[in-house]
Amino acid sequence: MSSYCWRPEWILPFESPWSVIEKFKYANNVNSREVLKLVGTQHVKNIRAAIGHCHRDLITLAGFDEDSVLNVIKFNLTTVNKELLQKIKAPIPERYTLKQLFRQYLAFCEKCISTGFHSILHQFKLLHHCPFHQTSLVKACPECNQVIPYYLTDKELIGAFECRCGYKFFQSHNHKLFYSAWAQFEKIIPDISHNWLDFNEDKAKKTKYVHLFMEKDLESYPNMFHYLSNLNNSTEVLTSPCITKSTKNIRDIKGELEKEENTKYSRGGIHQVSEIQLQKYRYICMQEDLQKSYHCTITAIARHLRNTILAKHKTCIKRYYKETDNEKKCPYAFAYLHWRCFVQGFSSAKHVDEKILGMGYK
Repeated sequence: MSSYCWRPEWILPFESPWSVIEKFKYANNVNSREVLKLVGTQHVKNIRAAIGHCHRDLITLAGFDEDSVLNVIKFNLTTVNKELLQKIKAPIPERYTLKQLFRQYLAFCEKCISTGFHSILHQFKLLHHCPFHQTSLVKACPECNQVIPYYLTDKELIGAFECRCGYKFFQSHNHKLFYSAWAQFEKIIPDISHNWLDFNEDKAKKTKYVHLFMEKDLESYPNMFHYLSNLNNSTEVLTSPCITKSTKNIRDIKGELEKEENTKYSRGGIHQVSEIQLQKYRYICMQEDLQKSYHCTITAIARHLRNTILAKHKTCIKRYYKETDNEKKCPYAFAYLHWRCFVQGFSSAKHVDEKILGMGYK
């Protein structure tokens, strides 16, 4: 495709990359994979097999090439999306990531999506109602109750705005005039959302002490958004945070692994041995564990070298000691074999890359 059916004015304020791309798919009758091959990075364009989730992610847009996107839709989607995410995230302490704060599945307002519009605000975990219509957000297909992932997919969505069960999220009564629905935008109803989006550095002094327990999903806190918004706009001066100190004996509390080791290296675990013999046995076991870890680390580095710098020298390494001394030796093979011999303690470089673990060790 060298020309596309598209107008930049179809992109509305606070619109998510998901609905922008679905609009493009709808207007040009293409699927998600074709979109990625059109506006993806060079690496994504070169992928012939299935394209991984990390490249189809609509939160980070890591698989999208900024210049290609700008060239096709005439809108800097990647930059605007990043700025919107940061603006929504701003009142939350910096230590929380985007993927912790934004839904990994599609959440939408039925009134919004009926016009082909979906907002990035709908993906924010602390919001449970649409800021445009004050209706509850829907988190699955109304027809088959299937959860739609928030990334480009041709599996859960068989077409633009169309679930695989056949349910159409957006339906234009007149296909030729579908674009008329995309030009309509309802302003955010003046509610608590404005307070959140008007966040500034002064308000950060009140929220920087907030701790969100990620062990429990943020979806489980229905009133958290209202609480934090009121906290940001309250004139009340917050006192210093309450600090609770742990007991002095906290360092003496043993974990399960430490309890297991203490039992294993004790007279209760090994009978009829002296304390000195127990300490020696524990020292030997520790040395064996360190040796295995060291061996795994070195072999992993060696494997990486063989697959990168030494990729063209694999045969040189294999036949290094099979050739006669009169033949010219590969310096790459020499460096690799003698490096491993030295750091891993082989008795000879001839034993490097032996199939039997430990063979040739001193």
